[in-house]
Amino acid sequence: MNKIVNIIVHCSDSPDSLDIGVKEIRAWHTAPVPKGRGWREIGYHYVVRLTGAVENGRFENGDPFLVASEVGAHVAGHNRGTLAVCRVGRLEAAMPLAQRAALVGLLAALCRRLGLPATAVLGHAEVAPESGKTCPNLDMHNLRRDVAAQLQKGTT
Repeated sequence: MNKIVNIIVHCSDSPDSLDIGVKEIRAWHTAPVPKGRGWREIGYHYVVRLTGAVENGRFENGDPFLVASEVGAHVAGHNRGTLAVCRVGRLEAAMPLAQRAALVGLLAALCRRLGLPATAVLGHAEVAPESGKTCPNLDMHNLRRDVAAQLQKGTT
């Protein structure tokens, strides 16, 4: 068992106008190589759609520990002890307000449930700068500030 210590935020890197969800991302992740990654399951635990709808991805039983079948596949070398949240889209400037509100609400709810501070929310690029990725293409300082504000309010 691995205690959850961080929540890693990702983006789907799909066109900002394409409202996809778990079904499409699961297909990308599970399709055989070379069309997909050949994984057994979607790599993310949650997907936040452009509409603000939150969809469950990889199974996560809701306690502060992950067993082998619950560990995500989202940042090489950083999957154990982390939950993965993917926001659909590419650019922060194109992110709908409903999606941003849902992302902040989900992150605050997860932090509250797991007893984590907002500082435990990290972006993919922060965790793996060697990857050269800019994912999740968000100002993570501002996102953590908004999650902290939600936590301070006591509502998610």
